[in-house]
Amino acid sequence: MPALSRPAGPGLVRDARGWLRDRRGATAVEFAIIGAPFFFMIFSILQLAMYFMVQVTLDNATANAARQLRTGQVIADGNSDTSGKQAFMTAVCNNMSWLQSQCQSGVTSPGGTQYLVVDVRQLGAYSNAAGNPTLNAGGNAPTNSCYYSGSAGSAVEMRAYYRWQMIVPELMSSLQTFANGVAELQSTEVFQIEPNGQTNPSATAC
Repeated sequence: MPALSRPAGPGLVRDARGWLRDRRGATAVEFAIIGAPFFFMIFSILQLAMYFMVQVTLDNATANAARQLRTGQVIADGNSDTSGKQAFMTAVCNNMSWLQSQCQSGVTSPGGTQYLVVDVRQLGAYSNAAGNPTLNAGGNAPTNSCYYSGSAGSAVEMRAYYRWQMIVPELMSSLQTFANGVAELQSTEVFQIEPNGQTNPSATAC
């Protein structure tokens, strides 16, 4: 005589309860849900920190270079003074601390990527608005940049532009100036040439 089978009802209930209590894999699912926003936040913080580090470095380098112009240690004699402008840009790069080698690579190698552009121009008066040259789409020097500091007592504006490649540009598209995640940072100093800061009388103003 065949054996009678036990009702399956209670066993199925026990199995269902065990399945509901099983937490294996829950951590992986939870991490998948919060992982993307977490990494987005981390990379955004790192990228923004790097951006401000470059800006502070550029500000310090610009302030130090502007002091040399203001005191007459360096005289910007016009756009024809290409060697003087290159030497001045090298001096700016020397003050870029951790970015010094990258900055100088564009100054000493014209055929390479130019990271730094310097614009020095006489204002005549502090209320006069100066031009606003920017890097072109390729990140190279603008055609309307200037290198002229005027004579003693002149009001002068010095602007330094720096090309910076962002790590993950998709996270902060508003910081991009050009395509491919290239941002242009700018630092400005306005000052008056001290009495001993006389420029070359034969230099041509911009």
